[in-house]
This record gives sequence, C-alpha cells and structure tokens, in this order.
Amino acid sequence: MAFFTPAHATPRPTLPPLRSLDLPYPLAPHASTSTSTSSNDSNDFQSPDLTHPLFHRPRQVSVSSTTSSRLSASPSPPPTSPSALSLSPRPPPQPQPPKFRLVPAPLASADAVLVVPPPSASSQPDQPLLLVGDALRHVRGPGRELAKGARVHPYKIVRERRTQGMVETTK
Repeated sequence: MAFFTPAHATPRPTLPPLRSLDLPYPLAPHASTSTSTSSNDSNDFQSPDLTHPLFHRPRQVSVSSTTSSRLSASPSPPPTSPSALSLSPRPPPQPQPPKFRLVPAPLASADAVLVVPPPSASSQPDQPLLLVGDALRHVRGPGRELAKGARVHPYKIVRERRTQGMVETTK
C-alpha cells in the first residue's frame, strides 16, 4: 500500500514526556497473583500507588472570608438594553381546537344521536354511544327499530367561535 507524502510536509512537533507534565499517576492493572482467579482480566484495576512521589506534592493553601470575597469581587456588568439582546423568534401560538356544544334537536334535523342501550342483565350497565355521520343515517333510516328499552337523544352540533372575549354560536 502506497502512502501519499506531500512535498511541503512540515516535521511533526516533539511532545514533552508525560512524566514532566506532573499529572496524577494512572490506575494500574492488578499484578497477577496466584490467588487471583481472573489474573488475565484487563478490566481489573487497583488504586494508584499513593507512596509514589507524584502524590507527595505540597498543597496550595487558600484562605478566604466573606469580607475579602466581597471586596475583591468585580462589579456586575451593566444591564443590557432590550434592543441589544438577540431573541430567538417565538413559534406562532398554536390555534386552539374548535369547541363544540350539543344542543337538543328533533331527530329529523339532528347531527348527532346519543343512544342509551337498554339495561342488561350484567352488573355493569352498557355505555351510551354517540352516533354521527353514516352511523346516524343508519339509525335514522326508514324501518329501523331500536331494541326495547333503548333511548335516543338527538342533538344538533353547534360550533362556538370566540371573538374578543365573547362567545358566538353558529348553527
């Protein structure tokens, strides 16, 4: 495999030895012992040797008090004018879904019908059904009879529009 070497290549810089960087001593793998069952496991680590000279550096002492902190604290920057702030544009407000009301109406002009099934022998009563569209046309169709004891409540669907705090209803 051939490697491309540009003619104007600059020599790579020489890095200092790691020991001269005064970094903490890294974790070292466990030494293999005869009692260890997983001596070849590369995930076993032990704590660094705290007797190593890198861990015996003199500590830097820092003394602080609330008085000295207050005196040495820099003043806060002046407030930024609103025109200088870069505001991200707000997303447009989400339109609220339309609100509807059900208004009692005659079956012939109803937009929806609430069908309450007859009482059943079970301990839990059946849930009422709100029928609209094709299901309503099916129930309202000629020659349709409901089960004995079932009740039908026809309604007109009225959409509410909000205009300047007032509620208008449209039919």
